Amino acid sequence: MTQTIDAYTTISRVYRLMLNTKQFFAHEADIIQTIIRQEFSGRPLRILDAACGTGDVMSLLSADAPLNIQGLDGSQSMLSIALADPRLSGVSLSRCRWEQIGTYFKRYGRFDMIYLLGNSISHIQNVQALQALVNDCQAFLNPGGLLVFDIRNWSLEDGLLREKDRRPYSDDGEFSDGERTYHVSEKVGYDDETVRQVIEYEIVDGDKIHRPVVSYLMMLPEDALQLLKDSGFEARIHSRPIKYYWSYTVLVGKKLQANH
Repeated sequence: MTQTIDAYTTISRVYRLMLNTKQFFAHEADIIQTIIRQEFSGRPLRILDAACGTGDVMSLLSADAPLNIQGLDGSQSMLSIALADPRLSGVSLSRCRWEQIGTYFKRYGRFDMIYLLGNSISHIQNVQALQALVNDCQAFLNPGGLLVFDIRNWSLEDGLLREKDRRPYSDDGEFSDGERTYHVSEKVGYDDETVRQVIEYEIVDGDKIHRPVVSYLMMLPEDALQLLKDSGFEARIHSRPIKYYWSYTVLVGKKLQANH
């Protein structure tokens, strides 16, 4: 996780520009709004975005009506952008790594919904670390509360990524914030030994070149469902990939009423 957090020190400069282009934030906010309507019938909620990044999903969720929402992220560079956003004035934003999230919960208490979208949870080191994170979230959800996250959706076979589902590619583009223009290229590869997708970026900012690397844990949906059940959740798939650029499966774990 340390390598990934360090990578976002650089990626934060273009993160909002890149994801707005593909309307990722709007799609993530729509997922959460849909689940809230389905599960909570308009009652007041305490919500935690446990991978809030630049805060754009939280701001979209709060645009129509005020929400009791908080955010945390492991990257100070990403949080700095969120903290400077006037749309998030008054929202509690904290830096916290997932392995320390139990300390965060002890300070802020229980929630009705915890979500990690935007392919964030896939940065986690391995399945064991994911199970530990899910356990921590379960412990600090109110009975009936929801944990929502998405996973990388390429198929696995015998522990390996199937060749036809690898979709290796290189891509590049230019993004401008009105003052600066960034040239971004990415090279995508796969590591069968660790079952991870690896993306090598090259970000050109004027005469400076940055080369951050991030990777993503791949999981079968049925394995993720079982992981939720092992932590005491009633688990279901909310949605499957709808387009190539949104190639994630969204899962919902509901804390059983008997768990405290």
